[in-house]
Amino acid sequence: MLTRALSQVQPLQTLLSEQGYQPVLFPTLEIELLNNKPLKTHYNVLIFISANAVEHGLETLKILDYQSTKIFAVGAATAKKLEE
Repeated sequence: MLTRALSQVQPLQTLLSEQGYQPVLFPTLEIELLNNKPLKTHYNVLIFISANAVEHGLETLKILDYQSTKIFAVGAATAKKLEE
Protein backbone atom coordinates (compact mmCIF):
# COMPACT_ATOMS: atom_id res chain seq x y z
CA MET A 1 0.00 0.00 0.00
CA LEU A 2 1.49 3.30 -1.13
CA THR A 3 0.30 6.27 0.90
CA ARG A 4 2.31 9.02 -0.81
CA ALA A 5 0.56 11.89 -2.54
CA LEU A 6 -0.54 10.98 -6.07
CA SER A 7 1.82 13.60 -7.46
CA GLN A 8 4.81 11.72 -5.95
CA VAL A 9 3.93 8.04 -6.06
CA GLN A 10 4.77 7.14 -9.68
CA PRO A 11 8.52 6.30 -9.31
CA LEU A 12 7.92 3.94 -6.37
CA GLN A 13 4.87 2.40 -8.03
CA THR A 14 6.89 1.69 -11.17
CA LEU A 15 9.80 0.22 -9.21
CA LEU A 16 7.54 -2.13 -7.26
CA SER A 17 5.62 -3.17 -10.38
CA GLU A 18 8.88 -3.98 -12.17
CA GLN A 19 9.82 -6.25 -9.26
CA GLY A 20 6.57 -8.20 -9.65
CA TYR A 21 4.57 -6.54 -6.88
CA GLN A 22 1.09 -5.09 -7.27
CA PRO A 23 1.14 -1.82 -5.34
CA VAL A 24 -2.15 -0.45 -4.09
CA LEU A 25 -2.43 3.33 -4.23
CA PHE A 26 -3.99 4.83 -1.11
CA PRO A 27 -2.88 8.46 -0.96
CA THR A 28 -3.27 9.87 2.54
CA LEU A 29 -1.62 13.22 1.91
CA GLU A 30 -1.95 16.05 -0.53
CA ILE A 31 0.97 18.45 -0.64
CA GLU A 32 0.07 22.06 -1.29
CA LEU A 33 1.61 25.41 -0.54
CA LEU A 34 -0.57 27.41 1.81
CA ASN A 35 1.45 30.58 2.34
CA ASN A 36 5.03 31.30 1.36
CA LYS A 37 5.33 34.71 3.00
CA PRO A 38 7.93 34.61 5.78
CA LEU A 39 7.03 36.03 9.16
CA LYS A 40 10.27 38.00 9.24
CA THR A 41 13.27 38.57 6.97
CA HIS A 42 16.02 36.95 9.03
CA TYR A 43 16.19 33.66 10.91
CA ASN A 44 19.08 32.21 12.92
CA VAL A 45 18.26 28.61 11.97
CA LEU A 46 16.13 26.94 9.29
CA ILE A 47 15.27 23.25 9.63
CA PHE A 48 13.83 21.40 6.65
CA ILE A 49 12.01 18.24 7.68
CA SER A 50 11.22 16.80 4.25
CA ALA A 51 11.98 17.09 0.55
CA ASN A 52 8.52 18.65 0.19
CA ALA A 53 9.48 21.32 2.72
CA VAL A 54 12.59 22.08 0.67
CA GLU A 55 10.64 22.21 -2.57
CA HIS A 56 8.11 24.67 -1.21
CA GLY A 57 10.51 26.53 1.06
CA LEU A 58 13.08 27.43 -1.59
CA GLU A 59 10.85 30.14 -3.00
CA THR A 60 10.68 31.71 0.44
CA LEU A 61 14.45 31.38 0.87
CA LYS A 62 14.96 33.59 -2.17
CA ILE A 63 13.46 36.57 -0.35
CA LEU A 64 15.21 35.99 2.98
CA ASP A 65 18.59 37.20 4.11
CA TYR A 66 19.89 33.70 4.83
CA GLN A 67 23.66 33.95 4.20
CA SER A 68 24.37 33.86 7.96
CA THR A 69 21.55 31.41 8.70
CA LYS A 70 22.35 27.85 9.74
CA ILE A 71 20.38 25.43 7.56
CA PHE A 72 19.69 21.86 8.65
CA ALA A 73 18.02 18.94 6.92
CA VAL A 74 16.34 15.99 8.62
CA GLY A 75 17.27 12.87 6.64
CA ALA A 76 19.36 12.07 3.61
CA ALA A 77 16.62 12.70 1.03
CA THR A 78 15.94 16.14 2.47
CA ALA A 79 19.66 16.99 2.47
CA LYS A 80 19.99 15.81 -1.13
CA LYS A 81 17.05 18.00 -2.18
CA LEU A 82 18.69 21.00 -0.46
CA GLU A 83 21.94 20.40 -2.34
CA GLU A 84 20.20 20.38 -5.75
